[in-house]
Amino acid sequence: LSVVVGCVAALHAGRSGRASERLWSALQSAPAGVNVGGWLVLEDWFFSGFKGTHVMSVTPEGQGLCLPPVLTELEETWPSEGILVQRLKDTVGVDKTVEIFDAHRHEYVGNTDLRRIRDLGIKSVRVPIPWYTFQDALYDMDPNVYRLDAKLVPDPYWGANASFVPVDRSWLAQFLRRANGYGLKVVLDIHSMPGGSSDGTYNGVWPLKAMFWMGNATAVNGTGPSTALTEVGFIIVRKLVGWVESLSTSDPAAFAAVGGVTVMNEPAHMADIEKGDPAKAFVLSEQQVLGWLAAAADIFRRSTLPGKGVKLYLNIIETAIGNFYETIPMWYHNTFSNQERQSWAVMDIHWYTAWDPLAKGQVTPGGAYFCDQPLEEIRTLLSKRAQAALGRFNRFDGLKACTEFSV
Repeated sequence: LSVVVGCVAALHAGRSGRASERLWSALQSAPAGVNVGGWLVLEDWFFSGFKGTHVMSVTPEGQGLCLPPVLTELEETWPSEGILVQRLKDTVGVDKTVEIFDAHRHEYVGNTDLRRIRDLGIKSVRVPIPWYTFQDALYDMDPNVYRLDAKLVPDPYWGANASFVPVDRSWLAQFLRRANGYGLKVVLDIHSMPGGSSDGTYNGVWPLKAMFWMGNATAVNGTGPSTALTEVGFIIVRKLVGWVESLSTSDPAAFAAVGGVTVMNEPAHMADIEKGDPAKAFVLSEQQVLGWLAAAADIFRRSTLPGKGVKLYLNIIETAIGNFYETIPMWYHNTFSNQERQSWAVMDIHWYTAWDPLAKGQVTPGGAYFCDQPLEEIRTLLSKRAQAALGRFNRFDGLKACTEFSV
């Protein structure tokens, strides 16, 4: 029962759809949104088959065993997307690596999924996207490498160890048009940043150390300027915001689907837990993280997007900040005006029963319930725990969202 799904844009749900869709047949309503994890940003454990044992890998070899439909089996497990791409590039070549990723991206989410999402009564789709959706934002750093038409790009810090297959923005716009055709809103979530901005397999370079907050980006040939990765992050945010703005005139149907953007998913995840270990610590301070997020939010604020109904989802995770429910409400209220908090600045948290001893289900002793208990008992327990855990969210005066949760 530790499967990640998402609830986007609200803490309430809409009525479910057609009776022929039976997934939610026993419920009064469906979630407000769904998160399509494992599509454009890979996490190894999504592709671990029957051998996977952890929702978050704990050993450096990772758990990834495949990437269907083309890459169906590997002898060596992979820990993160950048490591996988680097290995494939070195063994099967660039073109075959691109073929593997293109096949996955076209097969994993399609029109049938969008139709089913709509028919379930779900209104929003959160789409995690990687920084290399905007790899040309780094063009000035190395024009020969970070081109719009690049097949593969290296991580600008861990370039010798991690590479990526860029996401085609024209194809992403096509997806937005299809989503709009089904009446769905999409939240575009920058899920990874160069060098790794969190300590988790989704950062693209794990188990290599996350260096976004302390490292510099350098040209592949070593002759270009060295730029702080945090500054590179701002360039990527500007590229995201500018691209979405451009859709309003160049592709109105695609723009109509954009309900919001997230400038960074789970900034500095695990930083508060690992700050006492010099070998693991990867941020300068909490103030650095919150200052970066405020500055990135200002890029959005100064754009035309707030006036066009697009929201900014400010995702912050408890593992990054000590005294979270004292520090973050104050930061949120001081960084955004009341008008902004009530119109476009959405405070966004994640909540996972898998990590909550008072809510997780197991088939062995040690959880809050056994997975074979009557469904109504499980629902009652989870409902009470969700109300208690998310009740702390009332400390935030403004729009709120829980864009990832697990049951």
